[in-house]
Amino acid sequence: MSVTALCAWSVLGVGCGENPGEEVGAVQSALTQVTISGRVTQNGAGVAGLAIRLTGAAQAMAATNTTGNYSFPGLPTGSYSLSIQKPGCTFSPSVANLNSVTTNKTQNFTATGSTCVTPGSARALVLVDSRLYALLASNIDVYKAQAEARRGFKIDLRNNQQFDDLTPAAVKSYIVSARAANPAIEGVLFIGNIKLPSFYKIRQDITNTRYMPRYYEDLDGVFSKRYATGEVDPVCTAGATPATKCVVSPRTDNESGPVTVLAHDVDDTDFGANHVPELWSSYMPVGDHINANTYADFANQLRPYFQKLVRFYNRELIANGRYYYVGNDKGEQFDENWTAWGKNNIDFYGKPGPNGETDVNCIQGGVNLCYKRWPVETYADSASFEAAYAAQPWVGENWQQDSIFIQHMNSQIYSVSEVDVHSNNSVSLISFTQAKALTNTALIAVSDGCGVTGFKQPFPQAQTDVDSWAAASQNIMLSYLYGLSSVVASFGSSAWRAHYANYPTMYQHLLHTAGSYLGAANKARITRQYAESADKYQLKEKTDEMMFGDPFMDLQN
Repeated sequence: MSVTALCAWSVLGVGCGENPGEEVGAVQSALTQVTISGRVTQNGAGVAGLAIRLTGAAQAMAATNTTGNYSFPGLPTGSYSLSIQKPGCTFSPSVANLNSVTTNKTQNFTATGSTCVTPGSARALVLVDSRLYALLASNIDVYKAQAEARRGFKIDLRNNQQFDDLTPAAVKSYIVSARAANPAIEGVLFIGNIKLPSFYKIRQDITNTRYMPRYYEDLDGVFSKRYATGEVDPVCTAGATPATKCVVSPRTDNESGPVTVLAHDVDDTDFGANHVPELWSSYMPVGDHINANTYADFANQLRPYFQKLVRFYNRELIANGRYYYVGNDKGEQFDENWTAWGKNNIDFYGKPGPNGETDVNCIQGGVNLCYKRWPVETYADSASFEAAYAAQPWVGENWQQDSIFIQHMNSQIYSVSEVDVHSNNSVSLISFTQAKALTNTALIAVSDGCGVTGFKQPFPQAQTDVDSWAAASQNIMLSYLYGLSSVVASFGSSAWRAHYANYPTMYQHLLHTAGSYLGAANKARITRQYAESADKYQLKEKTDEMMFGDPFMDLQN
C-alpha cells in the first residue's frame, strides 16, 4: 500500500493535508518509504486470511495471503504497532511494537488455537469481476478476512473471471454449480456490476421493468417469459383473473389504456420443488456516475465503503441498540417489533398533534407537531399501545420533515433506522445528497417506500426503465452505504412497499439468535414470505426487497 493510498484513508499521520509550516523532519520522514512485512504461521505452516492491523505513523489493514505472508509497503518512517484478532486464536507476540522504523522491517507471528485456520466448508460465495478485483484486491481481501474472523466460517471468494460480462442466466448457472459442489453455501455476495435480470409488470396496474433479486435466491424456482417484447396488453375486462394479460385502467402511473410491453428478461415466477429460497443474496453495486463507467471509476465508488467496513469490524462503529422508525403507520407487525426490540428500545416517530392535527396541519408556526416520538415504553404490552394508536386519527402525509430526520440521524448510531415513506429519488424523506452527507445514522438502513433500490447498472444486459431509477451514485439506499454515514447494510423494495416485508423476523433473528448474521436473518425473512404466499401471484407481491452491503454483519456485538 502506497503513501498516496493511505492518504485516501485520511489516517496517515504525516505528509497528508498538513499545513505548509510543518516541521522539516516530518516532511523528510514522509518522503522516506519503508516496508513492514512478515509471516503468520501455525506449526510451521502459513495461516491465510488473517487481517493484520497497522497503527502508528500510518494506519492500514492487510490480509495474509495463501502462504501466510503480509506486507505494508510505502510507509513513512516512524513508530508502529501490529496486531491480529481472531476469536479462539492467540498470537505471539499479541502486539508487535516497532519503534523508530527507518528501514524495512520484518515481523513474524506465531498462531495458537483450533480456529486460527477457519474449519469446514465455505458457507458463502463472493463474486467480483477480475478487472475490478485487480484494483480493490487489498480492500476486498481485508474485508473477507475480517468477515471470516467475525463469523467463524469460510467465505469462498471468486475473483478470477470477468463476471460482469455474463448474462443473468450464466451467473445463475455458475452459482448452481458452485452450490452443487458445496451444499454448505448459504448465500452469495455480488460486488460490482454483475447483472441482475429485469422483471416485467409484477402488478397489473404498474407497467415497468425492475430487478428481480429472487432470481439468485430461489435456485429451483421457475422463472419464465410470457409477455413478448412489443406486444400490446389491452385494458382488463370485468372479472379478469391475475393470469390475464391485461392492464387495470386507470393505472397508478397516471396513464390509461393499453400498454406496449417493454424489453425485459422474465415476467413470471413460480415455486420450485423446494418451496423456500435456497440462498440469500446481497449486492455492493456500482453504476452510472456522471457517465464515468471505467473500472477505475467503479473502484473509486466502492473503496470508501470498504474502508467503512474496516471501521465496523474494528468495532469503531458501535450502535446504541435502538430501533428508529418514522412513518404514518405502525405497520402490520408492530407486536413483533415489540418482541424483537423490547419496548424500551423503540423510537417510533409520527403521531397526531396535541389537538389532533394531521397532514399539512402538523406544521404550525414553523413547529412540527407530528414528528414526535410515541412513548412506547409507558404501555404494558403491545396490545395496549396498538389500542391507543388506533384511537388516534391517522397522522396522514406531508408532515415528515427532512431537517428533523437529519438531526436525529447525525446525533447517534442506531442499530436500525427504518423509514416508511415514499422513497424514490423524487419523493423521499431525504434526497440522495442528504443521505450521502449523514454522519451517524444506523448500522442498517431500511426504506419501505417505492423505488428505493431502482439503481441503474452501466452496460445492462436488459432494459431497466422503472420511472424512479437513478444512477447508483444517486440511489437513496446506496447513498447511505457509500456516503459518510455508519450504515453498512441497507434494504428496500425496487417497486413499492411490499406488506412491510417481514422485517421484524429479520430483527428477531439478528437480536436473539446466537451467532446470527445479516444474510441468515434475511433468509429467514424471505423464507417466511414464501410460507405466507399461497400462490405465485402472492409470491410476486411479497418478495421484492433487496439487500445491499455487508451480509456478514450482526447487531449483537
